Amino acid sequence: MHFKMKYVIFKIMIFSELLLKIKQLKLNETRKDTNNFLEFVILKESLASLTSLLEKHFGPPTKPSIDSPSKKILQDTAPYGGIDKGQTLYSLSDQNSSYFALLWPWSDNKLITVKVIQDKKKPETDLTLKGKFLNCFRKNN
Repeated sequence: MHFKMKYVIFKIMIFSELLLKIKQLKLNETRKDTNNFLEFVILKESLASLTSLLEKHFGPPTKPSIDSPSKKILQDTAPYGGIDKGQTLYSLSDQNSSYFALLWPWSDNKLITVKVIQDKKKPETDLTLKGKFLNCFRKNN
């Protein structure tokens, strides 16, 4: 239990550190800034610095801009505005949260809207687990 608590604290610190490092970049506009959601606009000339930070945190893009999104990616990103071909998605997930970075280039080819998100997963209640168990039992009979 003690180890798990340290792991959760470590993950939270990594995400908050990522947000702090991003805020040190030259941002054109900050639209939303909370503990688990940062939306901003960045000039394309600053993109290399941003992608370097994102790749250190997330690894390579989950969906590069040249790829079309899968149904799962569309579903996962829908609450945040979605992702399409020509846009880039970075993502990670652990047992407590999902993390996303969505990059949406503007048609002027000069600006990029970016959303960096921590989405905390809702724990399943005993009632939810009981319902799943009963449904599974009913399907097998």
